[in-house]
Amino acid sequence: MWTQIRAGRVQLRSDCSAATAIEYALIASIIALALISLQYTIGAAVVNFFTEVGNGL
Repeated sequence: MWTQIRAGRVQLRSDCSAATAIEYALIASIIALALISLQYTIGAAVVNFFTEVGNGL
């Protein structure tokens, strides 16, 4: 019985799939935040451009 418990503990220690999934989730969230902030920056520039074009007509 103790050998099975020890084997299970060793197997849990060597399992890194959850850590990898968390790392991928963090990377995806950082990319999403960067894209959202970029959208606001570019969106404001595009609105200003078309406003100037509209005022020029």
